[in-house]
Amino acid sequence: GVGYKDLRLINNFRHNINIGVEFPEERSAKLHAGMETNYNDLMDFRLGYDRDNLSFGIGIYLGRARFDYAYKIMDGITDSHRFGLSIRFGMSVEEKLQREIDLQNARGSYLIMDDRRKQYEYFKDRGDWYLKHDNSDSAFVYYNRALAYREGDHYVIEKIGEINDLRLKSVENEKQTVTQETLRQSVLDGYYVQARELYDGREFLSAMDIVRLAQDMDAGDRRFIELENSILAGIDSSIVRLLNEAESAEKAGRLTDAISAYDKILQLSPEDVAVRELKGRVGQAINVARLISDGVEAFYLGRLSSAEQNFNSVLKLAPGNIVANEYLNKISALRQKPSGQTELEKDETVWKIYLNALEYYRNGEYEKAIELWQEVLKYYPGNEQTLNNITQARLRLQSKE
Repeated sequence: GVGYKDLRLINNFRHNINIGVEFPEERSAKLHAGMETNYNDLMDFRLGYDRDNLSFGIGIYLGRARFDYAYKIMDGITDSHRFGLSIRFGMSVEEKLQREIDLQNARGSYLIMDDRRKQYEYFKDRGDWYLKHDNSDSAFVYYNRALAYREGDHYVIEKIGEINDLRLKSVENEKQTVTQETLRQSVLDGYYVQARELYDGREFLSAMDIVRLAQDMDAGDRRFIELENSILAGIDSSIVRLLNEAESAEKAGRLTDAISAYDKILQLSPEDVAVRELKGRVGQAINVARLISDGVEAFYLGRLSSAEQNFNSVLKLAPGNIVANEYLNKISALRQKPSGQTELEKDETVWKIYLNALEYYRNGEYEKAIELWQEVLKYYPGNEQTLNNITQARLRLQSKE
């Protein structure tokens, strides 16, 4: 016999067709044929021919219920009418499969999260769960995925070692006739596949950890010797690339990007003293820039003591810094001869700002007055009258609150 399933000739209609021939011994051949047409998963139309008898029927779908009717013409006896009612409970097989696909897609979406720590915790926890429930194969997969997000993690590496030990014991228990050499080679093959995949994904440190585990078992295995050399070459290549990135970032003034590149190098080579010194130099430059910025802001807000402290800190880190020395000289000059009311009155633009601030102060708008007086300090840092006014305005503002 032959058949064709899900034949679609017209939209919303699906056809299933089957034809078969029976050859009984010492009897004529018998034809069996049937066709079912489904309309939009709402109704079935059926027509059949079986042993010289014709039958037809209909099926109707109402939610989870299905009603079936069949009429069959019979030879020698009364034609038959057949009725059927079926009700479906729970999910269908297709729904279950779709649900499993949705769950897998959801897990897949979770895996692409940007937060590496969450990825690591997720895979580690899944590995712990499977290991606790004696599913070491699934645990092994999840631990290796966790290792890809936190290279060199001792906890995960220990768990992988435990699983390999369990695998060895399991194989020994199940196959007593298998030699120790065969078992050892099987584990080494698994190690090589894991290490190679990590190497191809540029997870060099994780790959090296697996290689070390394999070399503890067989230090002479050429596969791991060659792979170790490739990993070391990959690490060296990455370090050179990161050094170039750090140098370019530093020249462009992107000091935080340079620090990030040096940190990545130290992950690959924690004992690299030269890189630590380079990182320290850039960190010092960032600190100097921050101190100068804070000092300049304090200077123009009239906080001369705070500004002086910042600039002195700069000179401790970078003796001879021109900017720090320049502002310290300005602070010294202001203290020796601070600007007074007369200087403000002679400067028409600044005096107007001063008077506007005074008007706000008299009207009780202290925040606006402080803002304008701070503007005056940008032109005349250390002006005693302006500083006193700001102090009084802040006191009034506090009492008002």
